[in-house]
Amino acid sequence: MINNLKNFMKLKITGDQLKKGLKFVGKITKRKSALETLENVLIECEKNFIKLLFTNLETGILYQSLAKTEKEGKLCVKREILEKLSTFIDEEDIVELEEKENFLYIKSEKFNSKIKKFPPEDFPILPLPKEEKFIIVNSKNFTENINSVLDFTSSSLEKPEISGVFVKVLENEMIFVATDSFRLGEKKSTQKIEGNFPTSFIIPQESAKEICGIFGLFNEKIKVYYSPHQIFLEKKSEEGDFPELLYISRLIEGTFPEYEGIIPKNFEVEATLRVDEILRKIKMASVFVKKTNEIELKFLPKENKIKILTENADLGSLETEIQTELKGKEISVLFNYEFLEEGISVIDDPELFIGISGEDKPALLKPKNLEDFVYVLMPIRKE
Repeated sequence: MINNLKNFMKLKITGDQLKKGLKFVGKITKRKSALETLENVLIECEKNFIKLLFTNLETGILYQSLAKTEKEGKLCVKREILEKLSTFIDEEDIVELEEKENFLYIKSEKFNSKIKKFPPEDFPILPLPKEEKFIIVNSKNFTENINSVLDFTSSSLEKPEISGVFVKVLENEMIFVATDSFRLGEKKSTQKIEGNFPTSFIIPQESAKEICGIFGLFNEKIKVYYSPHQIFLEKKSEEGDFPELLYISRLIEGTFPEYEGIIPKNFEVEATLRVDEILRKIKMASVFVKKTNEIELKFLPKENKIKILTENADLGSLETEIQTELKGKEISVLFNYEFLEEGISVIDDPELFIGISGEDKPALLKPKNLEDFVYVLMPIRKE
């Protein structure tokens, strides 16, 4: 952070750099607050760098880029106003930012404008990584794996430890897990990890979404610092040897549930299905689901088929089937169709394995030809 700078900032920056920084700032969720300063973005100018900072107190971001500095300084302006103005700036424009009295003056090739400024002293201080341990990962791989299980997190205030994505880091593997007590997804990624391991942490759901929205745009190495309470993600700049992006988030304190024991290993019936076919049949049957979202799957091994049924007294009913080889005994199970569909949609394989361990016991879905993902889904109890 910059300290004791006089408030008469003046600099020039390309439209591309300014728009890029505000795009990243815009990935941080605005949250309702009585603090007016949380509506602001902090602009800092020191030496040949411009920094844009934003926080909602739960997460924060720092974007840094080269700029032509005439006078150093820092100030706050409304994020929404600056974002709207930036949409009218072309990437090749040279944009001049100058602080005069109570305003930030913006000069571009398309317009001249002034925005009311606010005291930078009121802006919350963003923590920066110091002596934290770290790992180095590929941004695309990291965010894709988080995304694989992100929808399975819970928003429960009573069980905060399951309201985020559990990340376990080993020497040659990263494991990503999420559950809402009704279903659980586990994604494994085999890769050589650089840095300090083994370790584990729980990233809050909203933070995980922001991380995917920001770092999912890249396919390069990023540095992930971690402490018992916070996580920092740092991306190097292409302009020089300095960080372009630093993302900060709190971590969820507590212990993630021991989940391995609930993954079923024995089944009353099992089958292999084409992913595209079962998804199409589920969507078809969902037209007639009740408010409980229940869909019935009847496993008929003697006929080598699975019937999919829905019935709604107010709308109608539908029955469809899938021909496939089954192993086991006849059984009928009710599932929440949305939970079933979301789990299957993550499977990155043409075919999936489904194992049913009982009418009211967890079912297992996983890729037929891969060992990187498992999805455990509880059935709906029959009345």
